[in-house]
Amino acid sequence: MSKASQNIVKVVLTVSAVTILFLVFRSCSPQEETATEKATQRTVDPLVIYITDSKHSLSDLYAVHVAKSLEYTKIPYGQTTVKSFNESPVIGNRVKSILTNGTENMNEAAKERLLKFVAEGGTLIFTSANEDPTAGYLSGLRPEAEFNYDLESAGLKFVKNMLPNIGGASIYSSKRNVGLHKDNFKSSVNILATSATDETQPTILEHQIGNGRVVHFNTSILFAKEDRGLLFASVLKGLQGVPYPIANVSTIFIDDFPNPLYDISSEPIKSEMGLTQAQFVTDIWWPDMLKLGSRLNLTYSAYPCFNYDQIKAPPFLFKEWDMHKSIRNKKEVITTNWMMQEVLDNGLEMAFHGYNHESFLHDVWSNPDNIEGSLAALRKKWKVNGFGAFPKSYVAPSNDIDSIGLVHLANAMPEIEFMSTTYSGELSEGGFREFDYDPFEPRLFDFPRITSGYVFTDILKYTHQSTFLYTGIWTHFVHPDDVFQLPDVSNTSAGNYVFRNQLELGWRKTGEAGKGMYDFWEAYLEEVIQKQPSTRFMTVSDGATITRDWRQSEYEFTKVNDFYNVTKVSKNKWSNRNFYWSIFSEKRNELRMEQQFEKLGVTFSKIRFYEGSLYTVKTKEPTLIFDKDAKLKGEPPFFPSEVYAAVKEDFDDYARERQDILFGTDEELTVEPSETIEVEEVIQDSVAWLVGNERLKEATNMLAKQLIKADASDSSTFNLFVKYL
Repeated sequence: MSKASQNIVKVVLTVSAVTILFLVFRSCSPQEETATEKATQRTVDPLVIYITDSKHSLSDLYAVHVAKSLEYTKIPYGQTTVKSFNESPVIGNRVKSILTNGTENMNEAAKERLLKFVAEGGTLIFTSANEDPTAGYLSGLRPEAEFNYDLESAGLKFVKNMLPNIGGASIYSSKRNVGLHKDNFKSSVNILATSATDETQPTILEHQIGNGRVVHFNTSILFAKEDRGLLFASVLKGLQGVPYPIANVSTIFIDDFPNPLYDISSEPIKSEMGLTQAQFVTDIWWPDMLKLGSRLNLTYSAYPCFNYDQIKAPPFLFKEWDMHKSIRNKKEVITTNWMMQEVLDNGLEMAFHGYNHESFLHDVWSNPDNIEGSLAALRKKWKVNGFGAFPKSYVAPSNDIDSIGLVHLANAMPEIEFMSTTYSGELSEGGFREFDYDPFEPRLFDFPRITSGYVFTDILKYTHQSTFLYTGIWTHFVHPDDVFQLPDVSNTSAGNYVFRNQLELGWRKTGEAGKGMYDFWEAYLEEVIQKQPSTRFMTVSDGATITRDWRQSEYEFTKVNDFYNVTKVSKNKWSNRNFYWSIFSEKRNELRMEQQFEKLGVTFSKIRFYEGSLYTVKTKEPTLIFDKDAKLKGEPPFFPSEVYAAVKEDFDDYARERQDILFGTDEELTVEPSETIEVEEVIQDSVAWLVGNERLKEATNMLAKQLIKADASDSSTFNLFVKYL
């Protein structure tokens, strides 16, 4: 092997020389329990920690999302930095799951501690592709792994139910993964998700080590709020026997209903039914929604909008609202008033959307005081027409409202307790809300929208289940006119949002035999109720009240043997006297778990999740306490006192094999005197020449220029660039 070639091979491990040093571990044992320590301990010590890395671009963002999901679940959580962990690699003896973006900036003692943590039963989660060549053993990489990259595949396809009811779904097919190539991994790793565009490329995988596991997100896709549940799911894999409280509320908002009606014939209803927009809403859509609600035990919250004019100054009139007339029970009535009465007569919630559809933004209302003027006119109309009690729940038109609009809303409508926009979006314009008191107007509690529409694509199912996993909340929006929003350039009703009838469906059928919007809506609701039978539908005000109670509650997690009891310790009273919990169990432990539930006399249901089951448990008191002698988990695969020694030996073998592959054995490097060594000719000032002369910075600069000039992605150049970076 030429000197230049040997140097090139050595650079594969340029992150540091710790491939060999990693073998020489320093012992940093956790704080072990003493023999006199009681089996039952109350603790606020974290069960989950995130080791953040200031040098990793995704670390702080992901830590924020993980911290928020654990705040919702009340599970004790802590955070440290790579710098602190390097200085003192101690892991508390209550920690069950650890998250980090990678080990590249950890020293060998820190990596040793993580290996010991996993071997003894912990769950380690790499939330993005771990590119550390010295830690391939953790992720299940082959000793001969070259750490080359997959630059072509995109998106995620779930092989397993990493979220409830999500197996087989594909998401983010337009987002490149940029993870380690499939050839790097052992065939024994457990593949949880592949690329959506290449089902042979693993994107999320699990590697069993001793009694624990490493979950590796082998992707550089940027995760956001919608993905919190996916990250939390991996955390939950390490939290068997740890229940957490959930709100368990599902709500259906009917936005823009009742609203002004028009005798206009529009597609696709014109061709499907020969009806006008007004006839469709009153005679087809509304009866269908009521029948479905009755059959599936659903309830709705209606959000009337009284005008679609652009009036933002007095007088605030109601011409559009009062315009449409129809015959009901042999009498001519204002149709919108009749629909309002229908909502009330059917015991549904009457909420509020606006005097008109003009968002309460300072750049929309030139005189913001007129916001309160429009609402004063609305209150008078509401009272005169007998629309019932003033509403408690509000949805902002187009989901947009700023801090000024929020203040005027709260001033003019003091009965409003709950404000709904979107879970994603821009905070300053009303979006990006949490299930918390509003950051700009604390008189209002935010209850944001998670999903919308009648047709559930894979990404909508994913978003539903992702958020529901750590909150137990599903907020869903539909509109009576969704079917009319066809993707046509002449249709301006969508505003800045996508068209709500992208597939150009009819309501009850599409064409001669195709399913309509209603069929897809009915099928998804039936699927949710069948697979998640603990789901309870309620009005927005009822659901938001329970959510507010849940968010204001504090809980205590008490360790007993191999599980935790959880008790509400705050004094705040709940308006609803039923309490719900989620708890995960691996398949082999399900019988033990269910026997305990039966012994406690509690109601429970389960859904397939992460090669096990996620249970939803209902109690009459705000506590879930198992029998003190309960055993919710079976014996681990390996004896705890012996497992780390065995894993350490396996790791040593792996590291030696990798060293031999990369550097060659002493035998391979011995040259007989009679042999002639052919030296590889290397062009001066080429990438190879610069690497051979250990001028790596100049080499990566040259490769970067080549990548910039390239017309298309060049995987070989990119792999070299990353290798020598």
